[in-house]
Amino acid sequence: MSTLYRSVGRAATPRPARVFALGLAAFGLTLAALILLLYTFPDNYDSFFFPLNPRGMHQFRAHLGLAQLPHLGFHAYSRAFRLLLVLLWSCYILAVAACLRGARPAFRPLLAAAALAAAAAALLEPPLLSSDVYANASHGRIFVLYGQNPYLWRPSGLLAFHDPVARFLSWDWPTIYGPVWTWIEIGVAALLRPFGLWTQIVGHKLLLAGALLVVALAGRRLAARFSPGRENLTFLAIGLNPMLLLEGPGTGHNDVVFLAFLMVGAVLYFEKKYIPALLCLGLSVGIKPFTLALLPWVLLDYSRGRTWRQALTATVAASALVLLPLALSFAPFWGGAATLAPMQQRALYGQNAAVLARNLHFHAWLGAHGVGPLAASLLVSLSQNWLLAALYLALTVLLWKGRVAGGWLTAWALFSAALMFLLIVPAFPWYVAWFWPFCLLRWDRWHLALSAACLVLSLIWTTGYAMVTYSSTIHEHRWINMDGTESAQPRP
Repeated sequence: MSTLYRSVGRAATPRPARVFALGLAAFGLTLAALILLLYTFPDNYDSFFFPLNPRGMHQFRAHLGLAQLPHLGFHAYSRAFRLLLVLLWSCYILAVAACLRGARPAFRPLLAAAALAAAAAALLEPPLLSSDVYANASHGRIFVLYGQNPYLWRPSGLLAFHDPVARFLSWDWPTIYGPVWTWIEIGVAALLRPFGLWTQIVGHKLLLAGALLVVALAGRRLAARFSPGRENLTFLAIGLNPMLLLEGPGTGHNDVVFLAFLMVGAVLYFEKKYIPALLCLGLSVGIKPFTLALLPWVLLDYSRGRTWRQALTATVAASALVLLPLALSFAPFWGGAATLAPMQQRALYGQNAAVLARNLHFHAWLGAHGVGPLAASLLVSLSQNWLLAALYLALTVLLWKGRVAGGWLTAWALFSAALMFLLIVPAFPWYVAWFWPFCLLRWDRWHLALSAACLVLSLIWTTGYAMVTYSSTIHEHRWINMDGTESAQPRP
C-alpha cells in the first residue's frame, strides 16, 4: 500500500491518500460498467427528455463484436443507469474531496488515468446519448464526397446518394457551427475517407478525447497561477469530469474543442504571448461565435495602466486578430446571407409564433438600416434578453473596477451559464461544459460553490437519459426541420 501512496501522491496524509486511490479505482470500474450498460439499451425505447441514438449504439455493437449482447428491459436499464451514474459522480466527488483534504496526487499517474478514460470513452462508449457526432461527420462528407456547401445543403440531400450516415441523422439543418469547426469536420472526412463511416465517427471521438486532455492541461497551467498547489486537483477535476467524458469523447459533442482553444488562449494571454492568445480566441469564435463576448473583457484587462492611444491601438489590432480566423475560414463557404441562415434559425428555435414574428421584423429592420446579418442576429437576441445584456454590462463594470487577476475567466463562467439558461432553447446537458471548467481554476469558497452547483445540475440533468419511454416510431426515419416540424423519409 505504501507503494500505491507514492504512485498517487507525494507528501499525502495516509487516510486521504487511501480515499483518493479508492475513489480513482472505483471511478474506472464504474465508468467501464456504465459504458457496457449503454450497449444493453432496450429496443423500441427513447428518452423522455432528449432524443437518443439507438442506431449509433447498434453500429458500435456490430463493429465491436457485441451484437449478441442481450438488451435489458425498460425498468432494469433505467434503474441500472441511475445507479451507475450516481456511483460515477460519487467516485468523482470522493477523489476530489480527498485532494481537498490532503491527498496530493502526482501528475503523471493522473495524466495516464485521464488519457485512459478519454480513450476508453472515445473508442468504446457508443454514441447512444446523441446523434450529433454523425451530424458532424455528415458535414464533412457533404463537402468531401459530394462537393456541396454544408452551410447551404441540408443533410436530407444525402438520401439521394444512399450515404450510410443519413440513417443516423435527425436534424435536417445545414451546419449551425462556425467555419473553423466545419474545416475540422472536413479534415477528418478527407483523412479517413478510405476507411468508412464508423472509422470517421471514431476519429471524431478521438479528436474530442485529445481536446479534453488539452482543456485539462491548460486548466492545470491556469490553476498553477491562480491556485498554487492545486493545479493537479484542477487537472483531475477537468480530465476525469464525468460530464465532460461522457458528453465529449463519449458522445461526440464538439464543445470541448472550442474550450480547448479558449483555455489555451487564456494560458498564452497570462504568459504575455498576446498574438497567439488572440488567434486562439479567434479559433474559438470560429467554432462557437458567442465566445466573442470575451474580447471586450480581455481588452479591458490588457488596457490597464496604458494610455488611451495604446488601448485604442490594441483594440483595433486585437479585433482584427480575433476575427481573422473566422473571416478566412468562412470565405470559401460564403454564399450570401443564406450562409448564416442556419445559425440565425438556431438562435430563434423554440420560440412561439408571436415572438418569432417580432424578432424577424426587427432583424429585417436592422438589415434595412445597414446592420450586417451576424450583428443583427446578436442584437435581436439581446433585445429579447435584456436581463442577459444587463448581466453582461454589470460584469463589465465589475471587471473594470476590480483588480482580481483573471477575473474575466470567472465572469465568462457566469455569463455563459446565464446565456444557456436565458437564450438557448432547447438547452442540453453538455452545455454545462461551457462554464464548469472555468469554475475549477480556483478553489476558494466562492468557486467551490459554483462548481458544486454545476455538479448538482449535471447529475440531475444526465439522469434524464434514464427516463426512457416506449416509442413506436423509434425505427422510423424522422427529420426535424428548421421550423421545428417533423417529416418522415424512407431509410436509405
